[in-house]
Parts: sequence; C-alpha cells; structure tokens
Amino acid sequence: MNLVTIKSSHKRLIWCAYLISLIYGMAYILPFVIIPTVSINLHISLELSGYILTSFILGVIITQFLNGYLVKFISIKSEILVIFLFFIIFLISGYFCHNYIFVTLILFLFGLSCGILITLPTYILVNSLKNTDLTREMNINDFCFSLGTFISPYVASKMMNFNNNYILCYLVILIAWIFLIILLRGVSFPILKEIKIEKQTKYSRWNLSVVFVGVAIFLYLISYSGLTYVIPQFLQNQRGFNMIDSVNSITIFWLFYCIGCLISSILSKKIPINFYIVISAIIAIIFFSGLLYSKPLSTIYIDLAMAGFGCSCIYSSSMSFGSKLVKTPSPRIMSFFLFLSGLGGFVGEMYSNYMFYRYSFRTVEILTIISLVLSMVIFLAIGIKRKILFKKQ
Repeated sequence: MNLVTIKSSHKRLIWCAYLISLIYGMAYILPFVIIPTVSINLHISLELSGYILTSFILGVIITQFLNGYLVKFISIKSEILVIFLFFIIFLISGYFCHNYIFVTLILFLFGLSCGILITLPTYILVNSLKNTDLTREMNINDFCFSLGTFISPYVASKMMNFNNNYILCYLVILIAWIFLIILLRGVSFPILKEIKIEKQTKYSRWNLSVVFVGVAIFLYLISYSGLTYVIPQFLQNQRGFNMIDSVNSITIFWLFYCIGCLISSILSKKIPINFYIVISAIIAIIFFSGLLYSKPLSTIYIDLAMAGFGCSCIYSSSMSFGSKLVKTPSPRIMSFFLFLSGLGGFVGEMYSNYMFYRYSFRTVEILTIISLVLSMVIFLAIGIKRKILFKKQ
C-alpha cells in the first residue's frame, strides 16, 4: 500500500466518523418530531405515544455504557454492519406493524444499536489522530451531530405532510447509511484490543468537583431535551399552528445549536471554559424564559434560536472542563459524563411528557429554567472555589 493510498484511507476513516455522528443526530431527534404521527398510526393517545418513543433513548443509554467493553472483542467495521442490519429490520418491521407494544420493543432495540453507534466516532478519532489534530476533528464531529439534528426534522415535517406513516421519516437516515457503507470499502479501522496502555500510567483520583460537573451535565440535558421534546405538540395542539410550523421550531433550535458549535470551537480557545459555559447558560436561560411570554410564532422562533445558540457550547465544554479538574483523568471520567448525559436526556423526555399532558407546558418551561439555573450555579461555584473562573486551564 503506497503513501497516497494510506492517506486516502485515513481521510475516508475520518469521514466515516463524521457520517456516523450525522446518522446518530438524525436518529436522535426524530422521536421529538413524530409523536403525533405515531399516535395516529398506532391509534393511541399523544401522551402514550410520547412514552413509547422514550424507549429509543433508554436503549441508547444501555449500550452507550456497554460498548466500551464490546468494542474490545468486536471490530468497529463489524459493529457498523450489524447496526445497519438492525436499522433495515427496524424500517421493515416498523412499516408493517401497528401494535404499540411491538413498536416499543423495536424502538428499544434500535436504540440499543444507536447507543453503540454514537460511541464509535470517539473511538475512531481518538485512536487515529495525533493530539494536535484531535480537538479540531472532535469539534467538526460535534458539528456533524448537530447538522443531523437539523436535517431530519426539516425533512420529516415535509414527509409527514404527505404521508402519516412515521417510519417513512427515517428514510432520510437510509441515504446517509448508503454513503457510509460505500465509504467502508478499503478503510482500515483501529483495532482497539491491540492498543496497549502503559502500566506506569497512574490516573488521578476523582475529586468532588468532577462529580458535581456530572450532576450539572445531567441537569443541563434534562432542561433542553425536556422542553424541545414537547414544544412541537404545544405549538400544534394548544397554539393552533400547523404541523410544519410546529416541527420547524425544533429545526430552528438545532440549526442555531449547529451554528453555535462552530462558533464555540473558536471562542472556547480564547475564553476560560467554565466562564464561557456560565455566559452561554445565561443566554439560554434568558431566551427559554422568553418562551413564557412569546405570542407570535416569529417571536417563539427567535427565542428558540437564541436558546439553541446558548445551549450549543455547554455539553462538549462541560466534559472538557470536567476532565481538566484532575491532573491525569481516567477514561472512566468521560464514560461517567456520557452516561449522565444519556440519563438526563431520558429523564428529560419522560418528565416533560408527563408534565405537559398532566399539567401544562408552562410547568415544563419553569422546570427547564430551574434545571439550567442549577447547572449554571454549579459551574459558577466550581470556578469560584477553585479560583479558575477567569483563568484558562
């Protein structure tokens, strides 16, 4: 294999990581959009439809944690091909089956496969790049995820306007999968079981600040995932907007989240991380609070756009900040943060669905703001206590 071929294979490998993140972003956001269509397809209430779709994120949480062990025994390429097979089975069975118990099961199994999928870009990039390139590529990888969360709601809103079968909304993901399968040819993935860790490496013990950062990440995911999970239903069923306008609220939120990821990759190098997190949280709190008083659709869109922009830097910056609170962070710290973020997303979807249908959207908004404020206070307290609020780490 000559040098040109090696470089070409390496570029294809990096693009595989990007496409995987794009695919997961598309899959992650669709349950937020298709609740009404699932309700119509399965002849169930909107509330039950919301609960059923949370089975997807529950499956994600489980295998997101377990794949750290599985990937040592199964090659990355084999995992990708098996997950693609799961996706095809999900499409076929979901199209023909209209029993809500069975749909819950296949969504859970699809979530299990996606939980493995979302861990793969990190494994690929960390084990294929030099440290000097890693930060840039990880930022691009985050951008690809948020790009996926912008694309699929937009396409889904158009498809649901012509056909009420929710499974057709997932066809846009199939297109991305086809490109990924084509890229797999000739790509050499890192074999993780052959990577040896130096025995002399001693990881630092966790301190209380690391645990509190995990709690802050959990609260942050509860806040924005909870509110965005129910806002299309609020706009369509209680404010009387049409389906496309209602779904566009999610599209706009994630569009500006996507833009914010690009900007934060630049600003985070010039501003102390936890100070930047606090400022971003303040922006998100202000504009989420604005939803309490927004009346015209245009104002709601502006509030969601700015809230998405404010939320964009918090997640990745929080994990970066938390890992720097110890001298030599262990891989378990990142696993801890990933697990709590997944758990926060699941709890956010469950509680917001319950609060929205049993109480009101205003209740969800207030709890969202409280969660964000608590998350911000934790980062602020850590920065003040460790005297690093205005210092670069």
